[in-house]
Amino acid sequence: MPKFYFTYGSEGQPFCGGWTEIEAPDEETARNVFRVAHPNNKDGFMVCCSVYDEGRFRRTSMYERGNMGFRCHERITFTREVAPVQKGIVITVNDAVSVREFSERTATLYEGLEAVVGGCVEIVRPNGLPYPYCMVVNESGCLEPNPKPNLYGCHWYGTAEHGNPIVGTVVLMKETGFGEDRTLTGLTEDDILFLKRFVIEESGETVRKARAVLTEFEKDAETAIR
Repeated sequence: MPKFYFTYGSEGQPFCGGWTEIEAPDEETARNVFRVAHPNNKDGFMVCCSVYDEGRFRRTSMYERGNMGFRCHERITFTREVAPVQKGIVITVNDAVSVREFSERTATLYEGLEAVVGGCVEIVRPNGLPYPYCMVVNESGCLEPNPKPNLYGCHWYGTAEHGNPIVGTVVLMKETGFGEDRTLTGLTEDDILFLKRFVIEESGETVRKARAVLTEFEKDAETAIR
C-alpha cells in the first residue's frame, strides 16, 4: 500500500521535526487518517508542514538525513477488512445436504446458526465425527411439537446404542483449540470435501436403511390411526 509522509516544523505541531508515515490507498485517505490522529488546529489547518508521497519524499534530503535531527515518530496504517464469511454443511431431516455461508455482514455466526437450526444452538461432539468436526443443533429440539429425527445426526451420535435422538436440522462445523479455549469456526474447502467424501457418503448406506425403516414405521402408524 502507498506511503505518505507528513513532516513537522519547530512548534505548534504534534512533534518537533521528523515525520509521520501513513499507509493508505491514496493521499486524500491519508490526509483524513492523519486528521483523525491529529485534528486540525483552531484555524482549520492541518498540524504539519508538508505532505509527500513516497516518490517525492525519497527525492528530498530528509529521506537520508532526517528532518531537524529526527526521523519517523510514528507509523499509521489504514486497513479495510471485509466481514468474514464462514461455511457449514447443513443437513435437514429429509437428508438433504448443502453448503451454507454465514456472513457476519448480516448477523453473528451464532445468530446465523440459530436461524438455520430453529433455536438456541448446542454444540455436539459425537464419536461418529472425527476431531475437530462437530454438529450444531437446536438445544431444545426434542421439546418442539412433532420433532423429526435427523438420521445422519442420529447415526453419528450413536442413537441406536443409547436411544437419545438428534432432531431437526444440523450444521457441521469445526472447532479450534481445546477445553475452555474451544472456538467454533467455519469449514474450509478441504474440510467440506473431506466431510462429503469420507463422512457423509460413507454414512449414506446406513442412513438410507434407517430411512426405509422409518418410512415403513410411519406408514404403519398412519394405517393404525385410520
